[in-house]
Amino acid sequence: MARLLLVILNCLIASLFIPICFVHSQDLRGKITSHSGKRKLIYNKPISDESESIRHDGITRGKTSGKTLDLYALAPDHIGSTTYENPTLYWYQSATTDAKIEIGINRDDEVEPILQAQFNKQNGPGIHKIELAKFDVKIEKDIEYEWFVTIVEDNEDHSKDIVASGALKRVDPPQAVSTNLLTNNLENLIFVLAEEGIWYDALEFASQLVEQNPNNTAYRELRAELLDQGDLTEVADFDRKKLKQRISSVSK
Repeated sequence: MARLLLVILNCLIASLFIPICFVHSQDLRGKITSHSGKRKLIYNKPISDESESIRHDGITRGKTSGKTLDLYALAPDHIGSTTYENPTLYWYQSATTDAKIEIGINRDDEVEPILQAQFNKQNGPGIHKIELAKFDVKIEKDIEYEWFVTIVEDNEDHSKDIVASGALKRVDPPQAVSTNLLTNNLENLIFVLAEEGIWYDALEFASQLVEQNPNNTAYRELRAELLDQGDLTEVADFDRKKLKQRISSVSK
């Protein structure tokens, strides 16, 4: 409660000077509405001043423990936007692995990575995440970053690594996002974020809805719609498969 009051106070103070203020989705828990399915989610690629086209392919296929594994960084095929200095990043793997998993983040104007994290626990098939808020790392505004998820199958032979990557840049929250916060409707905020091209925040909020409401098929479909918009069809299909499994289990 104290943290929520502090956030609200900071927003009120900031609003006296800056018209844009952004609240973390956790502050909107319990104040959400169901996804009716009537409104179509549309993700708009951010308008960039840069002339070059950058493709950060998120999929890599490799072998782990004798099984074929598809690895995706849940990132768009361009530099995705976030409004957070410590966003949550997501990846998808199609099979279980007990190999070491590494997450790295490189800043465009620095040689050394700003983050190198390792996970040694077994991960099953599905969507996984790393919360940068738990690490001593901050994403600065208007700087390009590239992030990697690596499954290290052999510590002595990194040619066997399975690697997927994405790119991100921190931006100021658009006015439409700030205005939407007044409604306390997290689901609607996801639509607004997608329309404004804020990929990572829209995905984080959609994923939180799924995590907090695992039996709500509408929220899982909402995330699948966003993944489709990001050309992450296999991952969207995984979500829809989970959705069908839950519907089937409920109907029995």
